[in-house]
Amino acid sequence: MDPPAPIASSPTRVLILTASSDIGGTERQVSYLARHIDRAAFALRVVSFGGDGRLTAMVREAGHEAEVLGGPFWLWRARTRDVFREFRPRVAHLFGLRVDAVARRVAREHGAAVISAIRNAEPYRSWWRIWLDRSSARHVDLFLANSEAGRRLRIAREGFAADRIEVIPNGTPPPDLAHRETLRRQFRVAHGIPEEALLVGLVANYRPQKGHRTLLAALAAAPGWRAVFAGDDYMHTAIHTEAARLGGRVLCLDYQQDLAPLYAALDAFALPSFYEGMPNTLMEAMAWGLPCIAAPTGGIPEVIGTDGGVATVGPEDPESLAEELRGLEEDTVIRGSRGAAARERIERHFSVSAMVRRHEEVYRRMAKLRSG
Repeated sequence: MDPPAPIASSPTRVLILTASSDIGGTERQVSYLARHIDRAAFALRVVSFGGDGRLTAMVREAGHEAEVLGGPFWLWRARTRDVFREFRPRVAHLFGLRVDAVARRVAREHGAAVISAIRNAEPYRSWWRIWLDRSSARHVDLFLANSEAGRRLRIAREGFAADRIEVIPNGTPPPDLAHRETLRRQFRVAHGIPEEALLVGLVANYRPQKGHRTLLAALAAAPGWRAVFAGDDYMHTAIHTEAARLGGRVLCLDYQQDLAPLYAALDAFALPSFYEGMPNTLMEAMAWGLPCIAAPTGGIPEVIGTDGGVATVGPEDPESLAEELRGLEEDTVIRGSRGAAARERIERHFSVSAMVRRHEEVYRRMAKLRSG
């Protein structure tokens, strides 16, 4: 008589809660997790408190449950409890302070292991945000940062224990470079940009800390360059108005679902941010082999390393940024070598597969922590 077949274990249920379903760096990493996580080992559900549903659509397209709670803030806790009762997750992974304030205690009440994400290295956090983070930290089993800079800041400022914070860097998928020249021509023709024009990009939501104004000031001193910006606008067209003063040299776009044509059209990339966690768009630009210029703030030094060929300038130093642009304008060899070094660094250190694998390891460990 044949021995009985082993009973297959059910997938570990992981609930991811995000503050928004709009697409920023955090939401893009969540979408990569949804697309590449081991479906046999993990059942994923992504719930967002608000936003336009773009992340929700991406997660559903990857074959997982996803929804936007919506509604007023005072209903979120009750609706979050309903989600926990229905889904019964073993692990809850929380992204954003609004989510932390609502869901840390709820997750613990429902027996889930609680992971709280640290996604930025913002040096100017208000006292009430620090208090809110500290006051519910006792419900957290593990803080998961995407940069050492974020980890160090939370240890020093919020006073979190070092052994409660682990770091998993972001990952970025390799771009398909086979059609680069075609995409470049199509983008430039569509937006009236001459083929011979030098084009620098800044892909980031329009927020004061992202350094759009620094790049605009640099462009005034580097007349050989044009620029393209792309992202959701949280500054009420202020950057669009200021960019118009450069006489049509700056193209301001909204959020782009497909960034490949934009990256293909660029000759360089700049990110003079005042603070960052681990910026996806810098990693994407490096993966495209673009020579990059960035401010060495937050987790950016971890991305660029010493071998990534990325020039650094201060976030309030448009003169140095302009000098870097002029140098790239004059030397095509340098543009090529720095771009190649950037691409090699991303391929070696920041793959999506490594990011997903490390999350899976953490989810398995946290699930065992709460089950026994």
